[in-house]
Amino acid sequence: MNRPSRSAGFTLLETLIGLALFGLIMLAITNLFRGTLDTASAGNAENELLSDMQLTQQVIAGRATDAVYVYPTGSTLVLSGTATAPTTRNTLGGANTNTQNWTVGTDPIVAMILPPLVAAGPCNTTVFTGCYRLFAYYPILRSYLLSNVTGDVPNADARNPNQWVMMEYRKNLVNAGVPWTGISNSTGQVTSVPNSGYVQGASGKFLTDYFQPGSVSFTVTPPATGAVGRVAIQFTGQRFRSGSASAALVSSQSVTVYPRNWK
Repeated sequence: MNRPSRSAGFTLLETLIGLALFGLIMLAITNLFRGTLDTASAGNAENELLSDMQLTQQVIAGRATDAVYVYPTGSTLVLSGTATAPTTRNTLGGANTNTQNWTVGTDPIVAMILPPLVAAGPCNTTVFTGCYRLFAYYPILRSYLLSNVTGDVPNADARNPNQWVMMEYRKNLVNAGVPWTGISNSTGQVTSVPNSGYVQGASGKFLTDYFQPGSVSFTVTPPATGAVGRVAIQFTGQRFRSGSASAALVSSQSVTVYPRNWK
């Protein structure tokens, strides 16, 4: 007796099993693809942060290399006569918090005087090429900057309110048309630092974003007999990524600079 032949094709059960296996395979591929994208995204974020840290280091080191004077440990600069001026306000805690006072060695600040762009050039109320120049670098709290300053500020980032941002303060050392002359023409040594009239009058400018709180330090060693002056610069970048509990951390960046004009 001949048995009835089976119809060509798959049964419903076989079809369902096949679809289930196909779904599991696609889920695995999707997770693998997503993991690859997350890894690439994290790598890109870390590389971008590293690049920003290195650029900041180069900017500050370049300024310090040309300096004729670097404010030593214990020096206090008052960058603004207005207590609430936001771009120069010390927002980092400690004795000087919520003031315009920055103390070298206590607060994370480095300040230096650079030579004029044009030696013996004019320095008055309208032309500044012959003025000595003050540069200062210091961090402030990211959330404070965004809440109090408009214009040249970083983008809003709810994941990183407590990170620090690096600021640059620069001021031509001229006061009411009178140039600062506190440096000896014969020795090149600074004989008197600029007073507040020369120092104040500018605003801090946003330089770089995403510094790990507490990681910024500047160590200043003045020149002495038989030893040149030096400035040690150190900081770490940190940024928490959106949708991730981990941070894109960059190893601490450090460099020591020897100002060639500091006598």
